[in-house]
Amino acid sequence: MKPWSLVGAALYASMLSIPIVGTAAAAPVETVRIDTTALAGTSGYLAFDLIGGSVIANNTISISAFASDATLGAVTLTGSASGSLQPGPAVLGDSNFFNELLQQVVFGNALTFDLGVSSQYGGAGFPDQFSFYLLDGTQNPYLTTDASGANSLFGITLDSASPTPAVYLSDFATATVTPQAPPTGVPEPASLWLLLACAPGCARALRSGRRRRGA
Repeated sequence: MKPWSLVGAALYASMLSIPIVGTAAAAPVETVRIDTTALAGTSGYLAFDLIGGSVIANNTISISAFASDATLGAVTLTGSASGSLQPGPAVLGDSNFFNELLQQVVFGNALTFDLGVSSQYGGAGFPDQFSFYLLDGTQNPYLTTDASGANSLFGITLDSASPTPAVYLSDFATATVTPQAPPTGVPEPASLWLLLACAPGCARALRSGRRRRGA
């Protein structure tokens, strides 16, 4: 087994051992606008990632109404990902640990899309985690203020009826996500939040391992 696979397996085994009292609900659609003027004319990728935390496959992320002056290239689907940004919709399921739609682009000035987020959580492990990244031509993320170090541009933890997006700052792009009502779920133990902090980094390790295999 490759080292990056061991990382994912170890984290997944750890989360299975944590009993959590959960919540179940469905969240409305988020409208996302991203200003990529600073990257216009450069080649890179849009990465839509869903980490399946709960052992029950019950969440989906749908991406629809995608519009941009960017030029779209090849798309790579991993895990429970299907569809495409155009004409859309694209869907990420959580039946696998790492689920991703990776879209090659030549960046334009802006992009917009609607993000449909189902938010159900009621089993062992940690809540599913959605993250969106802008990647350069070597599939490394552009720097953001993401405290996990994964450099996502925004993320959503699917832990309540109305999960609140965490939007980060970057010198390379600006994301605006339509706000939802603050989550009202049951507070989670400290060990759970430790695993949540590790989830984006694990996704980054998995993507890095995939690049090494393709080298």
